[in-house]
Amino acid sequence: YTAKGAGWTVDSGMPEDFVFLTDAVPGAREEPRYATDDNFMGRPLDGYQGRHVVVSRAVGQALAAVQEKLEAQGLGLLVYDGYRPARAVEDIFAWLESDEPGRKAQYYPDLEKNQLAGIYLAEGSPHRRGVAVDLTLCDLETGEPLDMGTGFDFFSPLSWPDSRAVTGAQRENRSLLQKVMRAGGFSQ
Repeated sequence: YTAKGAGWTVDSGMPEDFVFLTDAVPGAREEPRYATDDNFMGRPLDGYQGRHVVVSRAVGQALAAVQEKLEAQGLGLLVYDGYRPARAVEDIFAWLESDEPGRKAQYYPDLEKNQLAGIYLAEGSPHRRGVAVDLTLCDLETGEPLDMGTGFDFFSPLSWPDSRAVTGAQRENRSLLQKVMRAGGFSQ
């Protein structure tokens, strides 16, 4: 999701007006997948220092309001990615050109690596400006993600919000996520 109207630009390193997600959004959970090997590349991406999600202060404030509304329903946010350093984006596109294996079976089973750019991976990603987050909804107490029909970064039309190939309950979970994020000022 991308914050509307936020015009942040970033250089290398963590920008001054950025914050750690857990400092800005009490109660939110984080699982920074690109700092681990649990992502489509199968290894940590260059530029991810430590195991915390970073967001712009404005995005953090917007997410805090969303989190607060979700808590009344026994739900919360589980955030996988926020600000993405330029080195990480460069690493992704170098990986696309390399022979380095990824986790095809788990993340892009119906595509070849060279088909990911443009549709699923963009060099001009709003993550580079710190105005986008990859997230899902989770149970507030357990942190267990709600069933959305696919996992994080599943590169397939099955993961698209309007996919009819998922169950009714999964579509309801996707709809709830869209509703609360749009109400919080985010767009997809």
